[in-house]
Amino acid sequence: METLKNLRKFTYVVILAMICTFSSQATHIRAGEFSARRLSSTTLEYEITLVLYYNSLSAAAIPPYGGDVLVEFGDGESARVYRSAPIDVGNNTSKNVFVTKHLYGGLGKYIVRMSEANRNGNIVNIPNSDFVRFYVEMQIWINSSFGLNDSPVMTVPPVDFGNVNKIYTHNPGAYDPDGDSLSYELIPAQSNIGAQIAGYNYPGSPVFGGQSTLGGPAFLTLNASTGDIVWNTPSDAGAVPRYYNLAIKITEWRYGTAIGYIVRDMQIEIKQEDNFPPVLAMPKDTCIEAGKLLLSTVSASDPDGNRVKLEAYGQTFELSAPSVKSTFPTIGPVINPTGQYTWQTRCSDVRRQPYQVIFKASDQDATPILTDVRTWLIYVKGPKITGVTATPGFDFVTLNWSPYTCSADATKINIYRKDCDPAVPVSDPCTTGPLAGYVLVGNAKGTDITFTDTNKGTGLSKGKSYCYILVAEYPAPAYGESYPSDQVCAQLNRDVPVFSQMDVTVTSATAGEVFLKWYKPSAASVPGSYTYDVERGVGLNPTTFTTIAAGISDTVYTDTNIDTKNTIYSYRIKLLNNNLKTTYVPLFDLTAVAGNAQAILNWTYKTPWTTDSVQIYRKINVAGTFTKLITLPSSAVTYTDNAVTNCDTVYYYLHQYGSYCDDALKAIATQISAIDSVLPLDDNPPPAPALSVVGCNGDITVFQNVLNWTNLSNPQCDIIDHYNIYFATHNTDELGLLRTIPTGTTTYTHINMQTTAGCYQVSATNVAGVEGARSDKICVDDCVDYRLPNLLTINNDGFNDLMRPFDVPQGAPRGAELVRFSVYNCWGALVFFKDTDPNIMWNGSLNGTPLSDGIYYYNAEVHFYGRVNKDDEVKNLKGWVQLLTTK
Repeated sequence: METLKNLRKFTYVVILAMICTFSSQATHIRAGEFSARRLSSTTLEYEITLVLYYNSLSAAAIPPYGGDVLVEFGDGESARVYRSAPIDVGNNTSKNVFVTKHLYGGLGKYIVRMSEANRNGNIVNIPNSDFVRFYVEMQIWINSSFGLNDSPVMTVPPVDFGNVNKIYTHNPGAYDPDGDSLSYELIPAQSNIGAQIAGYNYPGSPVFGGQSTLGGPAFLTLNASTGDIVWNTPSDAGAVPRYYNLAIKITEWRYGTAIGYIVRDMQIEIKQEDNFPPVLAMPKDTCIEAGKLLLSTVSASDPDGNRVKLEAYGQTFELSAPSVKSTFPTIGPVINPTGQYTWQTRCSDVRRQPYQVIFKASDQDATPILTDVRTWLIYVKGPKITGVTATPGFDFVTLNWSPYTCSADATKINIYRKDCDPAVPVSDPCTTGPLAGYVLVGNAKGTDITFTDTNKGTGLSKGKSYCYILVAEYPAPAYGESYPSDQVCAQLNRDVPVFSQMDVTVTSATAGEVFLKWYKPSAASVPGSYTYDVERGVGLNPTTFTTIAAGISDTVYTDTNIDTKNTIYSYRIKLLNNNLKTTYVPLFDLTAVAGNAQAILNWTYKTPWTTDSVQIYRKINVAGTFTKLITLPSSAVTYTDNAVTNCDTVYYYLHQYGSYCDDALKAIATQISAIDSVLPLDDNPPPAPALSVVGCNGDITVFQNVLNWTNLSNPQCDIIDHYNIYFATHNTDELGLLRTIPTGTTTYTHINMQTTAGCYQVSATNVAGVEGARSDKICVDDCVDYRLPNLLTINNDGFNDLMRPFDVPQGAPRGAELVRFSVYNCWGALVFFKDTDPNIMWNGSLNGTPLSDGIYYYNAEVHFYGRVNKDDEVKNLKGWVQLLTTK
């Protein structure tokens, strides 16, 4: 028995030791993150990589422990993934890489995640960290509209060092292999999906104390665009070394949409030593043309004279063909190291976002090892298109250029135009894309070498010079643009007339007039005297034209007896000398819309000259005089006039001024619109009318209700369009629309031959379609009278021979729809019953046999067609009737 007891004690101790050993082994994970790579364009298979950094002094980090983790793929499936051989990265830390593949079944968002026991101990901002699970996640969004996508990749290890009271800097060295934009944000550390660690605080939180070098409490910032972390400064309170963990969410963006993210959980070890971090000497952020060699020098020094290790991270060191990797050899540790960054850029490197190169200088002769981390931004721009020429045609310009250097990488070449401004644009080494003042007029393929500008099919105008630049555009998701080409300009030959004036001089639906004026062609292009045809089309973009004046030699013409009030016309001139025609020019199209004490003007125009300004003229009412209201820039296409009064008729026209940039055409060119008018009105909801209703008032011969209400119309400016009458039979019913009454009428007679019971309301609707409040509800009841006699004399003398209601000269009694009538003798036996007929018409018989004289008792259940109070629609009348067979 004693032996058995000792054996039980021994077994308990062994089990307890195993539990303790497991607990100590399980506290080891310092930092980590996921990444993913799409393996095929035809399947949804991904290579998923998890990198974890272990405390290598923990037994849990030493093989065979820590060799596998459970990865959940976000689609309900999971797998246990095994690591490759651990890599010692110094400072008692090992890098452990877990790689697996997973095939997803369809499109969607998937959260790839792992949660493992446990974190290392002594993490200041995670209470009881050695009992808290380590967790990271990554979102993969498989969406056909985004195309193929790989996750961001980190290049700088997530385990770092800092010193108390010294500024700490870090950058994760993230890049996106697809060229997607990245953003960075701090999030609370988690222990599982959606589970923020209880008691977690960010490093730099006031709860940890510390002072910044700028004065005030310590703080920690993360640059959302570059990922630069600055902690100014770690507190000296508490024992060292101290550990802090920081979770960074790195989101990738494409087409302005977040398409996935990864979460890095990193660790910062803070020590307290008499040591200052080294200082980097960095180049300025730079822009370089693709195809050129980038050379730059980076150096570092240490205030304490310590040896410094200088190294670099970033995407440019990870590039694959056809791009070429950059180089920067790790230097040191040496005193004041200096290194040269070298990168032979290629066309495939062009993108909108900058490349980030992270330089890290770390001192090596002191504890802790302190660092200075800086980010250098490199923008790779496409080379400009060269050899551009511009050749004018009749109403077009043909552009030609040399084959583009990066035609295999650029998706298209955008053509930008600027009119009448041959000044050479000024650009700088970091400016790509279109320059100010240029408008996109078309594009060509990246491999094209020619483009014809026809002004999108409408033709270019004579009398102008046209200047062009070309910009190559690179594909999504990296995008990117080239430097603008050198500007080239061309001016069309003036071999046709050129309009100089196009004014609506009379606005009328039948007698309108338009005055036209034009310049002669250039004598150098077309010699001799000139004759013209004037042609007119209907609309802003007519397809057919009618000759309205033939063979005229003058340069002015007035088009008469046309509808300038409701119709827009376009005009062109045909030069009979060569049968060439001008580009058509439409009239100024002005539309004015009334509001509440305002008028909103909108317009469109298309002129062959360059517009300098647009002037608005206004007059109030017919008797007024037009005066200039305001002068607007040529870009204006709308104006709101808030200085008008409701019920005034306001008239407007527009006068546009411009000029040609041809030295031979110096006079001002003008265009005047037709006159348009508006009547501003108050569009606020009308008030509620006051309603009165006159019903039958006890007169059973009246079968109508007469409604009257106050007149809301203003005889000087009637804004009421109509009135609305609402009705319901019962006072508890919801009122519905009975009918509408036009403005000017304030009475309505509602006729109903069955019942006059009902409730009414009236509202007004203004000309803007806005209905106002309803009047008070007015209810009237029907006039009903249903009484029965108490004597029947059955002798066929025409008096009292029938049981029927009083005062019913003809037809049914007023308001009664049906009556259920029962008669009983003095012993309670039913002797007569009749249903539905409100007139009853009983002759005192039972089945055709006259009843004996005597007193009989009746019950009449009367149903009325309608009463305001629904409970009054059924009435029970009880009484007696004496039956006599003789007078």
